[in-house]
Amino acid sequence: MKIKKPNFTKKRNFKYGAVATAITVGFVALVVVVNIIATLLLDKYPLTLDLTNSGRYEISQESIDYVSSLSRDVTIYVLADETYFSDPSNPYVYQVGETLKKYAQYSDRVTLSFIDLESNPGFASRYPSETFAVGDILVESDLRIQKFSYQDLFDIGYNSSTGSVSSVSSHAEETMTSALLYVTDEDPTGVAVTEGHGENAVAGLTGLLGKNGFELETVRTLGAEISPDAQIVIVAAPTIDFTEEEIKKLDSFLVNGGAYGKQLIYIADPGQPKLPNLETFLAEWGIGFEEGVVVETDANRIYYNAYFSIQNADSLDLDFIGRTEALKAPIVMYNVRPVVTLFDAQNLRSTKVLCTTYDSSVLAPLNIPDGYDPSNEQKQVFNTIVAGQRESDATAGGEVTRSTVVAFASSNMFASGIGDSETFGNSQYIVSLFNEMTGKEAAITVASKDLSAVRLEINATTAIVLGVVFVAVLPLAVLVIGLVVFLRRRNL
Repeated sequence: MKIKKPNFTKKRNFKYGAVATAITVGFVALVVVVNIIATLLLDKYPLTLDLTNSGRYEISQESIDYVSSLSRDVTIYVLADETYFSDPSNPYVYQVGETLKKYAQYSDRVTLSFIDLESNPGFASRYPSETFAVGDILVESDLRIQKFSYQDLFDIGYNSSTGSVSSVSSHAEETMTSALLYVTDEDPTGVAVTEGHGENAVAGLTGLLGKNGFELETVRTLGAEISPDAQIVIVAAPTIDFTEEEIKKLDSFLVNGGAYGKQLIYIADPGQPKLPNLETFLAEWGIGFEEGVVVETDANRIYYNAYFSIQNADSLDLDFIGRTEALKAPIVMYNVRPVVTLFDAQNLRSTKVLCTTYDSSVLAPLNIPDGYDPSNEQKQVFNTIVAGQRESDATAGGEVTRSTVVAFASSNMFASGIGDSETFGNSQYIVSLFNEMTGKEAAITVASKDLSAVRLEINATTAIVLGVVFVAVLPLAVLVIGLVVFLRRRNL
C-alpha cells in the first residue's frame, strides 16, 4: 500500500502564506526601486521641502531665474568629500552643501562636482597659479574661474563680553550667484587698485568687489600705465605722495581722450601726512580735507566708541547710487577725516555731497591731549562722502559724458568685517555706487540667512497638519491594517 505524500501546496494555509511571502518580497523590492528612483530624482531635481522660516536650504527666485537662463556651462568644484557637506550634524556646512545642490538642480548648465584632493592630486595641477585647501570651492566657465573658501560663506558675530559666537549668517547663495555672474560675464568691469604709496589694503572693499563680478588688478603708476580696460581706479589712503608724472596718468585716465566716462575712488584717513601733489589734483575736482578726526558725542549714534559713528541716513543721496529704496542697514565709519567741497560748480566741474555725519559730531585733534573734552567743541555736520564731476563740453555736440572722483572720509569703513558685512549698510552702498558709476547691471540682491538657531521652523498650520498625520492618521492606518491581517489569519 502506497502512502500518499501530503501535498502542502494545496493546503489553504500554504496558499495564504505563499501569497503573503510574495507580497512581502514584492513590497520590499518596490521599496528598494522607489528609493533608488527617489534618490536619483532628489539629486537631479529640487523636490525637497524646506520648512525653515528663512528658507536656509533653498535659493531665492531671483537666483533661480538667473541660473535657469544661463547661456554657457559652469562647473562648481567642491574640494572635499561629498559626505562632509552632506552631514546634517554639521548644520553650517550642510547648509552650504544643500545650497550648492540647488544650482545644479535648477539648471542643466550647472554641474556640481566634489573632488577629494587626496585621492585626486592631479586636479590641482590643472590650475598652476592657484593654491587649494580642503573645503575650497572653485567656480569655472570657459571664460574664467573664481575661488573661495567655504569659510568665506559665513558672517560670524561674537559677544563682546564673553567672546563666544552670538550669531551666524550664511552668504552661500549671495556668493555663489555672484560667482556665476562673474565667470559668465563676457565683459567684466575692470578695477585698478594703486600700490607703491603705502596705501591701505582695504581687503573688505576688494573682496566685496570681487564677489560682485568686478575684475581687480593692482597697478604701480610710478612705472606702469593704467589699463585702458579699467573703468575705476582706487587710491586707498596713501601715505606717500604721487609724483607729478603719476598725477598726469590719473588725470589722463579720467579725461579718457575727451570721452570721459571713467571713475576714481579716493579714500582718506586722519593719519595721512601732507600729500601736496595729490591734494592739488583733488582740489581741481572740488575736493579737500580737514585736519583732525570726527568724534560723535551722541551715544545713540555710536557703535563701539566715539570714533566709530553711524552716518546720517537722511543725508544719503540715493539717486546718485541708482537706488529707489533705503539701505537695509546704516552706514558706519571709523576714524573719519572730514571731506570738504571747494566749490559747487565751475568750468564744467561740479561737486555733490553724498553722505554726512549727524549734527552732534565734533572735530577733534588727531593727537588728543590729556583732559580733552569733546563737549567743549562746536557740534556740526561733516561731509563723509563727496563726489566731484567733470563733464564733456556740450557745445562740441554729441552726448554729454562725465568722469567722477568720489572721496570717502574713512579707510576703516572698508575693512574686513565692516565693509563686507551685512550688519552695516556699507557693502550695499558700495556695490550700488560701483554698479551705477560703471553702468554695470545691478547684481542680484540676496539676503543672508540666519543660522544662529538651527532647528525645524514650522508655522502653526503646518504643525497642526503634521500633528494630525503623525498622531491620528498613521496610528489609525496601522491599526486598520493590523486588524485586517488578524482577521484574515484567524480564518486560515
